[in-house]
Amino acid sequence: MDLAEAKFLKKAIIRGGVHMYKASDAVEIISMCEQNRWAILGIDSFIVTKYQTRPLMNHTLDCSIARNENGYWYEAKQFVNDRVNRGYYFEIIYDMRGK
Repeated sequence: MDLAEAKFLKKAIIRGGVHMYKASDAVEIISMCEQNRWAILGIDSFIVTKYQTRPLMNHTLDCSIARNENGYWYEAKQFVNDRVNRGYYFEIIYDMRGK
């Protein structure tokens, strides 16, 4: 784990080994990826309550098939920002090897 990643770990809700973040923290993680030139591979959305963790299959961003010049940082931020008022939590999947 990288030092940049470690600062976000305490903000995560971890269930089943999945790190999920509220929208504002997810955008910060995407910005961290952009600063480090780590490509975004995808984002999964969840509803998280005390008793359940429900993945939202209709609210997934898959960037793993094709790479682009900007690492999908803009698209990832837009994806999260479009859902900011829904109370979702987000798992951000990224590649530390860069774009």
